[in-house]
Amino acid sequence: MASKTKERKPGRITIACNACRSRKQKCSGKKPVCEQCLEYNRPCNWPEQLRRGPEKGYAEALENRLQLTESILLNLLPHVSDKQLATALPPKEGRQDHSTPYVPFPRLEKRGIESWSQFPLDTSHGIRRWQHAYTDPERAGLDGHQDLPSPKRRRLQNEGSSTCNDTSASASIPTSGIGGAFNGTFSPPSLNISNSIEEYPTRPTKANEGNVPLQTISSWNGAPSSEFQRHGDRKGYCRGRRTVRSNPHPPPLQKGISVELLDAGAELDKQPRAAHYASAATYELERAGVLDDLKERGFSPKGFAFRKFDTSFIAGINHASLPEDYPYKMQVLPLDRLGQLLYEHVQREPKAAVKWSHRVVKIGQDQGKAWVDVETTSGTHRSQADYVIGCDGASSTVRRELFGPEYPGETLNAQIIATNVYYDFDRYNYWDSNFIVHPTKYYMAARITKDGLYRVTYGDIPGLSREQYIARQPARYEEILPGSPKPGDYQITNISPYRMQQRCAPAFRVGRVLLAADAAHLCNPFGGLGLTGGIADVGNLFDALVGIHEGLADDSILDKYSEVRMRIWRDIIDPMSRENFRRLWDQDPEKALENDQFFQICKKSETNEALARELALGLDVLRFDMTQFYNKTNNTDDSRGKL
Repeated sequence: MASKTKERKPGRITIACNACRSRKQKCSGKKPVCEQCLEYNRPCNWPEQLRRGPEKGYAEALENRLQLTESILLNLLPHVSDKQLATALPPKEGRQDHSTPYVPFPRLEKRGIESWSQFPLDTSHGIRRWQHAYTDPERAGLDGHQDLPSPKRRRLQNEGSSTCNDTSASASIPTSGIGGAFNGTFSPPSLNISNSIEEYPTRPTKANEGNVPLQTISSWNGAPSSEFQRHGDRKGYCRGRRTVRSNPHPPPLQKGISVELLDAGAELDKQPRAAHYASAATYELERAGVLDDLKERGFSPKGFAFRKFDTSFIAGINHASLPEDYPYKMQVLPLDRLGQLLYEHVQREPKAAVKWSHRVVKIGQDQGKAWVDVETTSGTHRSQADYVIGCDGASSTVRRELFGPEYPGETLNAQIIATNVYYDFDRYNYWDSNFIVHPTKYYMAARITKDGLYRVTYGDIPGLSREQYIARQPARYEEILPGSPKPGDYQITNISPYRMQQRCAPAFRVGRVLLAADAAHLCNPFGGLGLTGGIADVGNLFDALVGIHEGLADDSILDKYSEVRMRIWRDIIDPMSRENFRRLWDQDPEKALENDQFFQICKKSETNEALARELALGLDVLRFDMTQFYNKTNNTDDSRGKL
């Protein structure tokens, strides 16, 4: 009798990628790119897999922690009145007449054995440490991305001495890149459009404080030194590799604040990088005194369009709806040229200095000052300041000194190739900025100079080398661009493959050290939120520091800066930039206008001028008025000269 053997069935796939899930397709389960996404050349992202069950010893540790907590509570209760106790309790269900509204602490993230061991409850000091860390987790670095404040951060906060002999107060700002490659002003996915606009804002509107998780206690025990508020000659140090190109620093100079920028490079960065400055950025550039020069060297785009692969129009936003005299229209100028412009302005200022080939290797602080250790061609030396500001890009040394090598967030599983090219898009009736919607052939083509240089950014298969992507470029151009051009039909000036990041530092302030722009947060380039958001960071930080300098605010305003800018990244920049990218490849172009609410709003704006104006100013949501946190009357004299 022939033996019966069962055919071996393929193993069951227990997890599918997000792209296959959304399409209800079978997924091979192969990581990092499944067979289906590889075949269709689409981004392949995977849902987060959560651990099942508690770690070993968790239940016993939890029991011990609960017993200790109850013991402390029982010993504390005899010293607490019933009235005080009542304020700590949630209101009873159905009860409406609360004289004082109950405000609970934010729900704590689940903590583990390691966290409990770091915050023992056996001393009053330990209990206070636990209290501060857990009632304000964002400020303490416990924002869900890491369980405990990093040792480096605690070391910096507790470090108490400086060997620097420089006696002048100062503030140090390391700088590097702000923003990504990008282009266009997309409105928020959940944009609430009004039917009319009374006037255009020329100042940032005050946010509803109830929607902003702002704290009133400074995260730094040392208040700003009296010298910072009184001294007549102060400096600001800037640390970075691409210093002047990315930050509009002249405003502090206009307030009599000296600024010193430390750059690891030997000269200005020549890479064009990002080029589009939305209204939130042009507002800050106008305050910096450079907007008129930017307008002269650059141009204001007429609008941007979404198209199908055959170049047919889906929807768009026309910037012509803005009045001719509106000062903060979007401007376009490659970032290397803005850097040159800013450098020219800085050189005219007697209280400003740019130091090239100054690479910051270490930072420190105490209650009176902060300092940076810098490597130069002549050796290593230390510079001190009232504040150190890190604008030194995605690989920020300042951020690493504060929080270690981790940069909370993720690298998107999608490959982007950014190119700068001269090609005749006019013959295809392209607008100044164009976004092609297609599952595998999506791309962006945006004019970035007056003489017709375009930024073309397209997707490609993940996992190849830089050399392979460069070798694939001619075939990809022929495949995706209108007219199927051959290499002789265009002139490429730059090509740069890169992976997109969505990341945010645990805090933008640790004592006298602050972060801004790419050093603080990253997003993908679609929509231009990185560059504009980074410049808006600098504007808010300027207002905060000037408030302290002029005696209008205490240093808790720097906590507000951190909280406000982190909220803007979390609630606007991160979700909006993700949605902007998804919109290009994750929908059927033939049904995009029918299914995409944003496209429908754009379509309505073609016949509604007020709506078109509001859409053109979509990134005004990145602005914030920090002066609402000024909490002092200026009683100081006018002898203050610099920061």
